[in-house]
Amino acid sequence: MDTNGVLEALPALAARGFETLKTMPLVTTAIAMALVYVLLQALEARVDPREPPLVKPRLPLIGHIIGMMREQAQYHITLQRSTGKPIATLPMLTGKMYAVWDPYLTAAGLRSKSLSTTPHVLDATPVVAQVSPHTADLLAGPAGPPLVNHMMQQAIPASLKGANMHQLNQTALTSLAAQLSTLAPSTTTPTPIPNTWLWLRHLLTFRHRAPAIYGAPHNPFTPHPQPPPTTTTTP
Repeated sequence: MDTNGVLEALPALAARGFETLKTMPLVTTAIAMALVYVLLQALEARVDPREPPLVKPRLPLIGHIIGMMREQAQYHITLQRSTGKPIATLPMLTGKMYAVWDPYLTAAGLRSKSLSTTPHVLDATPVVAQVSPHTADLLAGPAGPPLVNHMMQQAIPASLKGANMHQLNQTALTSLAAQLSTLAPSTTTPTPIPNTWLWLRHLLTFRHRAPAIYGAPHNPFTPHPQPPPTTTTTP
């Protein structure tokens, strides 16, 4: 091709190159979206037909996690009302969680020998009860079934019936009655209650129930007693 032919072809080549550059972002975007879709499908948890029905979040992979972090227990109420399902499988990242909202299914699940809440109890106990690492190791046990299983199967059933249950309730109710007496209008300095829910939680756990269960000398919450709640925040 001579010089004149090249010069004449330059405008056409430039126009074609410009059109190609304009379409490249669209092609790149389409490829990226296709890759994201394939990646999400590969990471999505697989559900067996025998498992509870799948309830997908609006935001893939992390939608349910964000929902529970923001709404906590209320998130389960929202899901149950929006789906109308008694039980569901909630995909989270590459795993999944079963949510049981029907009371009868919950009772059946707790009776099942293949379902165990012990790992969750062992994980939550050091945080909730603020026990020492040594106590947490004792609960887990050096080998075989954890100590918490022995407590649930032998120690607790024997302690929560008959005369033992009567003594536990009597101790807790005696302490509770003394606290309720301070609310009477005739008392000199009645106890203020800025938040009823927090007051009841404190009253029925740390103040009376824990000493009745553990005994005053062995109550693990005695070294760090919880002060009465003073906040007016609604739970």
